[in-house]
Amino acid sequence: MVNARLSWPSSLVVDVPNGRLYWADAKRKTIETVDLEGNGRQTVWTFKDEGGPYRLDLFENKLYVTFRKSHNVFVMNKFGQQNGKGDKRQIIKGSVRIGDVVLVHPHKQKKYAATKLNPCSNNESPCGNET
Repeated sequence: MVNARLSWPSSLVVDVPNGRLYWADAKRKTIETVDLEGNGRQTVWTFKDEGGPYRLDLFENKLYVTFRKSHNVFVMNKFGQQNGKGDKRQIIKGSVRIGDVVLVHPHKQKKYAATKLNPCSNNESPCGNET
């Protein structure tokens, strides 16, 4: 999909509803995006003071980003800076060593029919729990 202008891509996240892929490049100090066909590449955020972004996750219109050296976590607009104003705020200041960020929300999970919630729950399961 992307094979140019990459230095150290450290995290990927797929924006399924909008058909886009986002990645953090820790060495270039950027977050970029392309559509799922690899077109429409855009630099969404460029960082200076914070250093390079390390891990990221996405929910609705927000990116959640960790920084490896400072261990800070920021939430920011996934569309980047709008009209010169960045919707970016720090939500955790380097008090703990942070290696990753994962958002868990029902809207980010696959929905299964009640009978498919646990494939190991019936007698004909593939889970090897025969008696």
